[in-house]
Amino acid sequence: MTKVSKLYKLVKITRMFRLLKLMKKKKQIMKKMKSVMQFGATIERLAFFALLLFVLTHCVGCLWIFTARTFNDAENKEDSWIEAGGYIDYNMSELYIVGIYFTMQTLTTVGYGDIGIVSSVEKIICIFVQLVGVIAFSFLAGAITNIIQEFDTSNAAN
Repeated sequence: MTKVSKLYKLVKITRMFRLLKLMKKKKQIMKKMKSVMQFGATIERLAFFALLLFVLTHCVGCLWIFTARTFNDAENKEDSWIEAGGYIDYNMSELYIVGIYFTMQTLTTVGYGDIGIVSSVEKIICIFVQLVGVIAFSFLAGAITNIIQEFDTSNAAN
């Protein structure tokens, strides 16, 4: 693979950032959800967080496949997780499922170890995904605690 084609693939990844426009329209989306479902502000935050986590998982799963396909060395047979794990014959939808599976393992810090990290680029990506996972689940625990506290407070007032 030439450097020009690698650069072209890197430029194509910028399309993924179009999803970030969704973040700018958060208030409009939440306003529509609130009018339809009549949820409180806490449930709205939790729903938006779940949506954000879904989008993040999708983006990191795609980035995981992109990294393995782009930054590999033809001389080394096991230069990425695809070759090391024996996923060479998988089609793109199967690789996507494996990528999402690995991303959820990493975000939740479960890490079963069935998908190995081979290259330095993969290790760097995993470090950032683990940090994001810890932060995300800390916010999630706080949001759930807040929902339970508000529910208890409203029940005690009645």
